[in-house]
Amino acid sequence: MQMPQRDDRQSGPSTNSKKDPNTPDWRTPFQHDHDRLLYSPYFRRLGGVTQVVSSQEGLTHVFHTRLTHTLKVAQIARRLAERLKETVKSGEIEIDPDVAEAAALAHDLGHPPFGHTAEQKLNQLVKKASGQDHEGFEGNAQSFRIITRLAIRMNHRNNDEWKWDQNQLGLDLTRATLNAVLKYPWRWEKEGKKKEKFGAYTEDDEAFGFARNGCTNDIRSVEADIMDLADDITYAIHDVEDFYKAGLIPLELFARHYAEDDHNKVQKQPQDKEIDDFLEYTYKKWGKKGLLKELNLTNKEKFKEKVGEIISNRTEGISKDRYKGLPTQMALFSEDFTNRFLNDCFRQINLTPSPPATSGTFKWIIVPSAMRIEIEVLKSLTWYYVIEGRSLASQQTGCQKIIECLFNWAFNYLNKEKIELKVFPEWVKYFVEKELEENKTSNKNKNKKQFFARTAADFVASLTEQQAYELYYRINGFSAGSILNPITA
Repeated sequence: MQMPQRDDRQSGPSTNSKKDPNTPDWRTPFQHDHDRLLYSPYFRRLGGVTQVVSSQEGLTHVFHTRLTHTLKVAQIARRLAERLKETVKSGEIEIDPDVAEAAALAHDLGHPPFGHTAEQKLNQLVKKASGQDHEGFEGNAQSFRIITRLAIRMNHRNNDEWKWDQNQLGLDLTRATLNAVLKYPWRWEKEGKKKEKFGAYTEDDEAFGFARNGCTNDIRSVEADIMDLADDITYAIHDVEDFYKAGLIPLELFARHYAEDDHNKVQKQPQDKEIDDFLEYTYKKWGKKGLLKELNLTNKEKFKEKVGEIISNRTEGISKDRYKGLPTQMALFSEDFTNRFLNDCFRQINLTPSPPATSGTFKWIIVPSAMRIEIEVLKSLTWYYVIEGRSLASQQTGCQKIIECLFNWAFNYLNKEKIELKVFPEWVKYFVEKELEENKTSNKNKNKKQFFARTAADFVASLTEQQAYELYYRINGFSAGSILNPITA
């Protein structure tokens, strides 16, 4: 039996597996994947999607959107892959930086408008509308669905004319890239960890099977591990950067605290109430997540000492005054905080010398415990000062109401006795009509409510936040909109 090839596409074997400058298109299959993702409208849409706070604030302030976040994940994933590839002996492990970067470009495509709060609401709504406690909505599975089904490209050329094969949807990416996108390389299951997080919906089983052909159980590919770690590093550092510059995370307070006192004495007898409150919060949060045990920090004094040491080290070069956007402050932060942290990551992270295990607990990459603690501390700063703050919580409540309204509106139009498709974009109309036609000829008797719930979620998740607001205003009569402006492209 022929072994599956990493550069095979869903439509068949790739035609150019090696660079040849004499061919019309000299790119490798993995470089093709990267470029197809970069030029996809689903990728451009990320500029209008929340990272932590509203994307509209991101346009006027310092905050990252999903697009700027994704570009940084892609850059870090590529650099990590390049560095780790240098350490691999020939034939040991195959690492391709283009695959890692392409997977990073694709990893957040499934995020709906308003981010994780909308993801949770859509999950509830899909289950309720379909009448089944099954799969619901999951951002990672939605990303996989987009690149294997919803996104469309021309893929045949005859006599200088592009032809579209209507049976070949998605971006027709290689097996290696599809596999690298699978942060959770398993299907949904009724119990355990696979109930909440999974990589593909049942409807996309064929594409999932293609991506995972030849893989061992639930073990991710090495590029998937690289992509996931790059994601963790990126949002750990840039969220702190965003909210420090916005005046919400007082790094200057930490800088003054650890500069003015003997470090060990401060950790044993914290004098600053705000820092003590942060340490207490982080200790409890890590305890609930199992991180204290995992990182061998169950002793509270040891925990405070270690966390204090990390914060002291990272804030050593930070301005002791409140951030005002002064050039010196910007330079200090970029060099002494961001750049030094990223260089430490690239230098300290290595590949595991062990062969793959037989379960999903195996990881290809070794992250030293000190680096892992540091990443978690940075994430905790954002959670403590921003994510669990009252302002963001009230904003998220309003966003969930908008998502619920839009989903119910879309589902009700689809689930009528005579489906009304004229209110939807043409791509929704195409997929619905194609499904209904296939049902007539296949006699599979598919669950229509389940299909309509999934389609309604596909539609809502395809919107930018500005589109979501405009559609919400229009269908509720707050704004008539314009006859020249369709609901969405």
